[in-house]
Amino acid sequence: MSETPDHDLPVAQATSNAGSSGYAEIGERVASVLSAAETAADQIRSDARLEAEELLRAAREGAEQLRSETEAYDTDTRAAVDGYATERRREAEHEVREQLAESEGQARATREAAEQMARQIEEVGRQRGQALREESRSVEERLKKALVGLRHMAAQLEELVATPADPTDGESLADALKPYGKPAGDGQPVAASQTDER
Repeated sequence: MSETPDHDLPVAQATSNAGSSGYAEIGERVASVLSAAETAADQIRSDARLEAEELLRAAREGAEQLRSETEAYDTDTRAAVDGYATERRREAEHEVREQLAESEGQARATREAAEQMARQIEEVGRQRGQALREESRSVEERLKKALVGLRHMAAQLEELVATPADPTDGESLADALKPYGKPAGDGQPVAASQTDER
């Protein structure tokens, strides 16, 4: 091991003192930096906490405002829906009343037309019945007249048949009524003899 000369001792001590003071200064600087960092960290944490609280407060206020607006919108929407439903119901009731009135008018017109037609048919039937009765009476009267005439003619024929034939008349009524009546002394039919006379 080498021995250090005496004249080197003050230099070594000076260097040792300078190194100690340098370390102390560095330590103080590091401590100062750490202290400043901690202070800055505390400030950052405080600012972050304040900012977070501000953001939370703003978020709560925004949520409350949004809830209020939503409730107002719901109220307005409900009122609008209720108003629209009321209006549609009123329109539907009005349309129903109009359709009912129109249906009643059509039914009344149809009933009146049917009654008018029934009265006309009844009148035509009455007139037709009256005409048939008059025609029946007329036919009955004509038949009665024809019956009277036939009875009168029958009576006359009976009188003629009952009257005795005159021999000087040539032929009797019975012979004249026969289609092929034969007069006395003649062998030809009456019609043939009349044709010959023509």
